[in-house]
Amino acid sequence: MKEHHLPRRPNRRVDGRFLARATAVLALGAAAIALGALLWYARRVFLLAFAGALFALFLETPASWLSRRLNVRYGAALTIFVLLLCALIGSAVWIAGGRLAEQLSQLSAALPESGQQLRERLEEQGWGPWLEHLPDTSQLLSPGDVIGQVFGATTTALNALLGFFVVLTIGVYGAAQPQWYERGFLLLVPPDSRERARQVVGHVCRTLRLWIMGQVLAMTIVGLLTALGLWLLGAKLPLALGLLAFALEIVPNLGPVISAIPAILLAWMDSPHMALYVLLLYVGIQSAESYALMPLIQARTIHLPPAVHIVSVLLLGLIAGVLGVLVAAPLTISCITLIRELYVEDSPEAHPAQVGD
Repeated sequence: MKEHHLPRRPNRRVDGRFLARATAVLALGAAAIALGALLWYARRVFLLAFAGALFALFLETPASWLSRRLNVRYGAALTIFVLLLCALIGSAVWIAGGRLAEQLSQLSAALPESGQQLRERLEEQGWGPWLEHLPDTSQLLSPGDVIGQVFGATTTALNALLGFFVVLTIGVYGAAQPQWYERGFLLLVPPDSRERARQVVGHVCRTLRLWIMGQVLAMTIVGLLTALGLWLLGAKLPLALGLLAFALEIVPNLGPVISAIPAILLAWMDSPHMALYVLLLYVGIQSAESYALMPLIQARTIHLPPAVHIVSVLLLGLIAGVLGVLVAAPLTISCITLIRELYVEDSPEAHPAQVGD
């Protein structure tokens, strides 16, 4: 008798598992896309928050040191440091603020003229055909562009002021109660991983503290040496150019080159010999900073190769403008520290004795 095999019914359990996995994958993909879109459109907010965290670390480090040295509460030590910092800035503005403002105004007015003089001298030396495609610096402020430039400058200034206020607020609140924010972050981590998360966060914060202190020291030394050297050479506007060197020192590798250009252009207005002396001054200061000062500073923090620095500055500058350039170095250092702590230190290869457990 011939047997008839009935068609097998589909396994509803298997289909249910497949549907659940597909739904989970789609949900994770949608969440990743939404998170990426949020990070992209709110990138300025996240970078401002990161800059505020850096400022909080800048305030918290000396405040903790004062608390231990003076045997006072942390809040009192933080108040003392903030008052000392405000007094130092106020004294500097009182002593040199008027002269510095005058020199900054002269610098902004003299740069187009110095660029035009350099162009004319190069044309006299037979470089005219090579300069035909360069913009004429005397036409940088044509009447038709004045309204647009004023509007753009006003918008930029307001955005910068708002960003400064946000960074200042986040930094002060973060430095006032750092433990509260740390506990809040650890509540987002599973309980069995909180101790490791606390170690990783502590390591990242220590690395950034060392970077901040080293960067402030390097900026101060470079700014003072630049202003003093230009003054001894008899160059124009030493205070303004020293402040420019101080500010641009935060941009690794590219900042010193950018800060040297205005000084050389202004010196060229006096004579080519003065421009050569100014160039040698900047080269000497940057050589001392690169080969003597920075190795001492980077001995206790992460040493980033120059190529990594430049790529991070260009990439974040393209993504977020000036704000991205300013936080490129510490953000790169934080990412490298996290990768080393989470993927290198915790990998089985880093702990071979635990592989067979």
